Amino acid sequence: MPSWQEVFRSLTGAWLLARRAPSALTYFNLTIEGFWRSFAAVLLVAPIFFVFATLDFTADTASSADDGVRPDAAGHYVGTAVLLAVSWISFPLIMVPVSRVLGLAHRYVTYIIVYNWSSVLAEVVLAAPVALLYLGVIGVDTARGGFGIALLLVVVYRWFIARIALETTGLVASAMVLLEFTLSIAISQYGGQIVG
Repeated sequence: MPSWQEVFRSLTGAWLLARRAPSALTYFNLTIEGFWRSFAAVLLVAPIFFVFATLDFTADTASSADDGVRPDAAGHYVGTAVLLAVSWISFPLIMVPVSRVLGLAHRYVTYIIVYNWSSVLAEVVLAAPVALLYLGVIGVDTARGGFGIALLLVVVYRWFIARIALETTGLVASAMVLLEFTLSIAISQYGGQIVG
């Protein structure tokens, strides 16, 4: 597990990358130990994931009350945990052969470390408009527009991270972002069947 100092420095680095600060990469622990510890960032993402899972479950329970069928809470949360685990490790696993094919294997560890820690910031940005919708602060149309803007910001952020961390071209960075989002969509579509 990373220390709180490492967590703070890594999240600071993720924020500085969003601001395109030249010194951002120096904030990350770019060692093999830092690589494995970067996966602990999922613990910061998990609460967001489970809050929305709870909101979805509450909505499903309310909508099925008329049918007299109560959704399976244990199955829902176990499925959510499985979906989170799959979504968290799938991209780093796929990047192993991809980085080798592209001749970027020497930058793989750096990229995944930065990718993992930056996921915390990306998830917060994506969750913000949905959270405001659930809280009743904004309406559905505003939330959709806000989510579209948030998604665009995250795409640009991920592109910049791929270009800097992999030390590659804009075209290759674009391919990495496309791969990530294609994988994310596939997991979301098929993961819904797991969560139920």
